[in-house]
Amino acid sequence: MKTAILYCTLALLFSGCDEKNTGVETCGDGIIDIGEECDGEVIGGYSCLQHGYYEELPSCTSNCRIDITRCIQSGSCGDGVLQGDYEGCDGESLGGATCGTLNLGSGQISCNQFCEFDTSQCEFGGVCGNDTKDGLEGCDGEDTGGEDCESLGYHGGTLFCTVGCKLDLTGCETAGRCGNSILEAEFEECDGADLGGVNCETVDEHGYYGGTLTCTEDCTLDLTSCEAAGFCGDGIIQAAHGETCDQSVLGNSTCLSFAYGGGTLGCSDSCAHDPSGCTVGPFATVATGYGFTCVLNSQGRVWCWGANDAGQLGNDANDATPLSMAPVPVNFDTAMTISQLSVGGTYACALSGGEIFCWGEGKDGQLGNGSTMNSVQPVQAINTGGNIYTFISAGANHACALTSSGDAFCWGNGTYGRLGDGASMDHSIPDAVISLGTQFTQISAGFRHTCAVDTAHRVWCWGLNDDLQCGVEGTTSFDTPQQVEFGPTPPAFVSVGAGGTFSCALTDTGAVWCWGRRTDGRLGLGDDYLIGSSTPVLTLEDPSHVITDISTGMSHTCTIDTQGHLLCWGKGINGRLGVGDDDDVTTPTVIDATRIYTQVSTSKHNCALEAVTGDLYCWGDGEAGQLGNGALVQYPVPLKTFFD
Repeated sequence: MKTAILYCTLALLFSGCDEKNTGVETCGDGIIDIGEECDGEVIGGYSCLQHGYYEELPSCTSNCRIDITRCIQSGSCGDGVLQGDYEGCDGESLGGATCGTLNLGSGQISCNQFCEFDTSQCEFGGVCGNDTKDGLEGCDGEDTGGEDCESLGYHGGTLFCTVGCKLDLTGCETAGRCGNSILEAEFEECDGADLGGVNCETVDEHGYYGGTLTCTEDCTLDLTSCEAAGFCGDGIIQAAHGETCDQSVLGNSTCLSFAYGGGTLGCSDSCAHDPSGCTVGPFATVATGYGFTCVLNSQGRVWCWGANDAGQLGNDANDATPLSMAPVPVNFDTAMTISQLSVGGTYACALSGGEIFCWGEGKDGQLGNGSTMNSVQPVQAINTGGNIYTFISAGANHACALTSSGDAFCWGNGTYGRLGDGASMDHSIPDAVISLGTQFTQISAGFRHTCAVDTAHRVWCWGLNDDLQCGVEGTTSFDTPQQVEFGPTPPAFVSVGAGGTFSCALTDTGAVWCWGRRTDGRLGLGDDYLIGSSTPVLTLEDPSHVITDISTGMSHTCTIDTQGHLLCWGKGINGRLGVGDDDDVTTPTVIDATRIYTQVSTSKHNCALEAVTGDLYCWGDGEAGQLGNGALVQYPVPLKTFFD
């Protein structure tokens, strides 16, 4: 019994023991029993290598005995047969090799016990086991010929030398290498098909638009296909992916194509045009309204800023964007060039190609498009007569324009006869002013009246006359043009300004005449001259101040002379006179004598263009940001806007 247990125990060490063994052989049941070397496919611990053969496993006979026939057929070192996959040589079989074919000079090679060439008898041969790598040895002892795991392409590990003077890479392989299709992220970007979970879109900061990411033989990512698809920052505009520019490549766009006056257009990191380097100016015209300002730049484009409660900025915004302290371009077609700009109360109008375009508040029909609705972008006024308009003026809530033939048309609020059509009704499209055989060269729509200059340099006014602002005796309103009388020898006038309750006109010699309400010094005649008069009075005639430009507000006037001096007078509320306080100024007074101005526009706030630098200066009421200085407060002296 003890003997049986011992045999079973020994058998378990190599294969297994049939627990139900009764001493009867059961060869063929797939279990190695006592007395069996193997059973079916179960070979136990036997291998061909144990017997010096190259095949991995022997076979099992039908009587459960190891059969090494397959091992013998596979060959072994010492059988005199050269096994090329496993041996360099075998006995006398050298495979035709000589010292010469092995580049070891002359001499005689032989085969050693490991079936490797013994080149010790070659001129340049070596001897395995002398601790010196020579001949065809891969190594010898600790001499690996300067090689280590890293130099052989592995990421680390320890290189060993076998007793047959071959390099043993087992310690290297545990550290991995490029080409094993396993990504060792510490050393490789990729390996075979393993790309580390990235693709062209996510591989780096570029964010390529497509392509197929691949891995090179040296385990680095190949971006060739990705780069062919492009990315933001490659200097090529990929319009299909929303790019409008790429680095310095801007397409055909410039600051001018974005309605700016000049400057340098840039490209953002997201490949969109960046106009931060563009300038709104240089400016050709500035025009002020109730709480907002507009400019016409040298490229014929209009920009506005300030209040936007009625869409008066014209940039498609609405009441959700009540104001803008920075200029926004009025939404005109980019192919349009604006030739003239005029700003009214809470709306504005412009001329382009002989047609009228208006935007902003429209409740009185002042946009001229047949509607009484506001518009947040320019709408074209209806032109029933095919007129070519050459001049336009926007008043508080009515507007007037002149045609190339000198005819006048007005529209908007018609109370008090301010439209000059013989009635006092509103009109939402341009309506002809009743002709008295005159042709007009300039026109001004005021608060509730209108004035114009004809080809004979005479001044005509119509509308409300309660403060004698029409220049006619009495307080009757007029719904047709009335000639303003200037005495027996009237001067020749070139322009007129219809203000709130007064009017002023400029002669061809640069003198200024005013009439209407005189309170607050708005006629500029001094503190002792504050009663109204229908008779125009000479406000300013001074050889040192020959006036070239005039603008009338609700209760004050500003002018510019030939030397570029800015002169203002009238009611000083909100600091609109630019003298540093809110006091009234009853005579024409030079404002900001240090600068040279070319054009001025008045309202509750004023703005003027500086001649030398092209800068814009504004002052007065600033509650909606209309001064362009980044604040929402009034300023009593001219202050440069924070944009060009």
